[in-house]
Amino acid sequence: IDWFLDGILPKDIVQIKTGRSHSISYERYGAGEVIFRQGDVGDRVYSLVSGEVEVVEQIDGTDKILARLRPGEFFGEMALINDEPRVAAVRAVTNVDVLIIYRQDFEALLDHVPGMKQIFDQVMEEHLSEAADSTLSKGDG
Repeated sequence: IDWFLDGILPKDIVQIKTGRSHSISYERYGAGEVIFRQGDVGDRVYSLVSGEVEVVEQIDGTDKILARLRPGEFFGEMALINDEPRVAAVRAVTNVDVLIIYRQDFEALLDHVPGMKQIFDQVMEEHLSEAADSTLSKGDG
């Protein structure tokens, strides 16, 4: 877990020394590949290491791009925090590398790392705001 935290928190905030987790992994996706689909069960959170992804909501058979994410950003947290199915799909725009943290370790981070819940609440709020802005701007055209 400590190597995952190094990517999201300043080193002076927390140091967790654990063995290599079996619940955190690294994956690569090719351009155009779907990382997860709208309606999927949320069992992991993704941290974008390289590349670009788009968050896509399907409404009445039409894809609506809600956001484009770049390295250093997270996605997939809403389904875990809200314990609901994925509200949108995410697909790779370019070749991407992601770190994945599975539900058990994610929940442990939220429970035991001071400030972690607030960080992900803020990320979730930003994602919801981007989705609302996208909806409003598409309606104006």
